[in-house]
Amino acid sequence: MKNQKGITLITFILIIAIVVIAIIFIISKPVEHDTDGKPLASDDGYGYLLSHKPSSEEIANATTIDYVNLYKGANTLNGNFYKITGEIVQVVDDSHYHINMTKTGEYYTYYTDRIQISLIGTPSEILMEGDIVSFTGESLGNYTYTAVLGNESTVPYLRVYAENLKVIGHTE
Repeated sequence: MKNQKGITLITFILIIAIVVIAIIFIISKPVEHDTDGKPLASDDGYGYLLSHKPSSEEIANATTIDYVNLYKGANTLNGNFYKITGEIVQVVDDSHYHINMTKTGEYYTYYTDRIQISLIGTPSEILMEGDIVSFTGESLGNYTYTAVLGNESTVPYLRVYAENLKVIGHTE
């Protein structure tokens, strides 16, 4: 009887050891690097994005752009950085936001012309509809999505790193 308990305990310890070794092996999978020593893209791409942030020079050299040029230049502007201010009009999920970027109105300010951003990283504060944000983002072309009513909408799409986005106000 004592021998059987000892075997059961040893079997249990071996199973736990195998599971721990498997987890360590999966977690410590070596990261491949390019010739410059930068990590190559991971399977999910998110680790790659976090390790390949735009340089301070790219951010500093970003220019402003209007909606028409951003939309019409979708095929030629990819990879360029732009400074944009607008109102969050829809929180799609924790990392995707619809923002109206064209400021209009003489007596009452509001924004039109929707774009979508993919936010990489964690913003310094919780973002919500009605926030006025200022950011520098990288043009990724246009993005087509199916709206709630079933119609398709095509909008300019930008990648924005959380440290390059600031909340500067909120609509009343």
